[in-house]
Amino acid sequence: MKANATLMTILMITTALAGCAGDESISEELGGTTWVTIEESPESGFLDWTSISVITFNEDGTLEEAYFADGPNECHEELGLVPNEEDPNLCFMTMDGSDDTSKDGMTWDITEDGALIVTQSMSFTGDGFDENFCDEMREYGFDTNDYSTTAVVSWDGENVTCDISLRQWGKHILGDGTLVTHPLHRVTEGNSSNIACTLGIPWTGQDQASIGWHVHEELLSLCPEPVPMGTAVWECRIEVPLNGLNAESYREAVEQHPGYPEWCGSPVPAGMDVDNPGSNFLDDSEPRISPADDVYGSADEWGKWGRNETHFVGSWPGPEECNTMTIYDIFNWIDWPDNQPEGEVGQWDEEASLCATPVPCESEIDSRFIYEGCWPSPYAQYHWTGNYLYIGQISE
Repeated sequence: MKANATLMTILMITTALAGCAGDESISEELGGTTWVTIEESPESGFLDWTSISVITFNEDGTLEEAYFADGPNECHEELGLVPNEEDPNLCFMTMDGSDDTSKDGMTWDITEDGALIVTQSMSFTGDGFDENFCDEMREYGFDTNDYSTTAVVSWDGENVTCDISLRQWGKHILGDGTLVTHPLHRVTEGNSSNIACTLGIPWTGQDQASIGWHVHEELLSLCPEPVPMGTAVWECRIEVPLNGLNAESYREAVEQHPGYPEWCGSPVPAGMDVDNPGSNFLDDSEPRISPADDVYGSADEWGKWGRNETHFVGSWPGPEECNTMTIYDIFNWIDWPDNQPEGEVGQWDEEASLCATPVPCESEIDSRFIYEGCWPSPYAQYHWTGNYLYIGQISE
């Protein structure tokens, strides 16, 4: 429980910060600015009055977040808030107020494709912050990840610290004296994101009582609407080269991935999620996917599985079952369409200890989509970076 609570605290600290997307000009416009921000209460259309903060984008790439004090130097230290030495009307957050926890700080950085990543790095040491605590944090962090958030947790045995890095991706709307930030990826109604829609105006030293919140309220209309429940969306997964992969190396790869494509979580094109949609959504653009023979996939404690253009490859079926099972036998829970082409049994690779089973239809690929007509849901969307293959399938 302690690990879960700690990571959730980090998520809350960075919630208001991960929100910009742009280029070098945006970096220049944001650098050196400070904003009074407040979040939208999720799916309510109202301001969340518990989320007021003061955020500074420093020109050196660091970020600072402060909270208004009840009075000069009046901070709730029992909640981990300590006075700001430079401004007695502001408070800074520490994780638990103890000397055993060190806060390394927050940074912001704009990627080549225009997304701004906000990173919070922290180290925990001292009583209670041992390797078991770190393992719990890592397990919880891996399960907490969403398309716009990645938590990296590692144990440093030499320095006896648990190191945590939380990365978040978002978008921004920078107006004339206003700043709106929200998650890079769409969120379906009824679900939640670790990043809120955050609304800001420039902070010039005014106290909380003198701030007029009407501008923030007017900005609420710029927060994205959630995707309606029941809408078919792109459900994404991360695949990496399967050669030499195991559960630990796959997890490490996921922790370091460069960011899900923005279309993950977004609605699929109208008409693509119907029965027998046909291949008309493909265009004549050149494929930008991994080489046809390269196998990309994932791994867990039970084994590893992946695909190339022609075969499904996996630890199961094992050597005794491999040459008796077709793709239909492996995926026997799927409601396969009628009049399917005949499936071929797999072949066991002794050197790789994997079963390679032919996929019974050809892949048609353009620069965005993969179409395989033998599957009940024949379309997938993809993005290949070289080390990572992001695959989006249509949600059920």
